[in-house]
Amino acid sequence: MGFVEAVDSRALSHSFAEHVAYLFSPSGLSKLGLIAAWVAFWTLLCLVACVVPRIGPSRAGFCVSAIHAVSTFSVATMVLVRRRGYIPFYAPLDAYPVDTALCAASLGYFIYDMYWVLTKNRAFLAHHLVCIVDFASLLLIIRCCSTHGVANLFVAELGGLAFQAARLYPCPASRTAFHVAFVVTRAGLWPVYLGLMTRAFLAEATCGWACAALSVGGEALLWSINVVWLLKTVFGVDILWRLGLTRSMKSKAPPSVPVRDAAKPLAATQ
Repeated sequence: MGFVEAVDSRALSHSFAEHVAYLFSPSGLSKLGLIAAWVAFWTLLCLVACVVPRIGPSRAGFCVSAIHAVSTFSVATMVLVRRRGYIPFYAPLDAYPVDTALCAASLGYFIYDMYWVLTKNRAFLAHHLVCIVDFASLLLIIRCCSTHGVANLFVAELGGLAFQAARLYPCPASRTAFHVAFVVTRAGLWPVYLGLMTRAFLAEATCGWACAALSVGGEALLWSINVVWLLKTVFGVDILWRLGLTRSMKSKAPPSVPVRDAAKPLAATQ
């Protein structure tokens, strides 16, 4: 077995009508049902958290985000350990039910979380929209282990765990851990992962440039959004403001601000 398994090149060669027909096929309907089930699961989990005395509505969304980060990172880590680091970038997705379940779980989470983004804080609107498009295209169009396989979830949620800890327990230690984890994952591990995925596509994939645009291009766009947020949150450099794409620059809180107030910029979606 090589680094990349054989690719089902038929997925991207289908016409638009065939893609629509796939959605109503048994396989397509099962994936749509799985996605809907995960949306319902995250919503129900949030409603349950709202009635827990020590959580309540004000922190329910934070807790659901933390559960998503911990669960997806844990499963992705176990899968990578079991596969001994092997990453099936462009292998048929249906051959890997765990990958399918992880992608559906995260897609369901981001669909659920759009409520908080639209009603509470739109800072992560672009991030969530890109994630939704990437996961949906992976599950229903590309249908191979590319953009959001277990390796992506491992890298993304490794920094996400520190981010959730800094939101739930704001203190100097959690904030420092978040900064370190975000720099390591977004500036170190993620570019390596993106390079490996690009090399795998150029060397092995046969499903055409449409697949490259959806998988490699979507992953690069998501990484770019994370880098922009990394520079602004950790280093206080607002790239969008410097390029004239935003009206005002919101800099980092100065050291004199109390720790709990200084951690407020970390509140992403609630």
